[in-house]
Amino acid sequence: MKTDRMAILWSVNPKGNYSDEHHLVGSVLAHMAHIERYGAVYWDLIADANLEQFKDCYPMSGYLYCTDTKAVDYRVRILDISFGPKKENKIYVPTWRQYDTPEEYLFILLDHIDKIFPSRKFKDFIKVSDDKPVQRQPIGGFTRVLDPLF
Repeated sequence: MKTDRMAILWSVNPKGNYSDEHHLVGSVLAHMAHIERYGAVYWDLIADANLEQFKDCYPMSGYLYCTDTKAVDYRVRILDISFGPKKENKIYVPTWRQYDTPEEYLFILLDHIDKIFPSRKFKDFIKVSDDKPVQRQPIGGFTRVLDPLF
């Protein structure tokens, strides 16, 4: 498997029932604005992952499945994935993504978010693990996929 073809797919819930201090967690536009202002932004997931699988992949693509539109609407460029934000990159952590124990979260550093047209279904993505289409939306974590726009 060529690592330059690997991407990750995860779900975004713009209308999630987040607390007031975290109300922008699902907002793609808020993340885009943070990139515009600071040059990058961290997106976090509650996921356990072997980070070695990504070591030779950066920059790599990611895709956001939006639960409100039920489609993959955005492509992102990933610069790094780590547990907790890296100390030198604290500026990239927006206020709505600050936690007491950030090392419990998988932090994905993005420097680009683009709307894709036409949107895609998650079933259009092929899993790296078994070369089969993704059968259900990724919830809480991510799915490694072949980049369809490579």
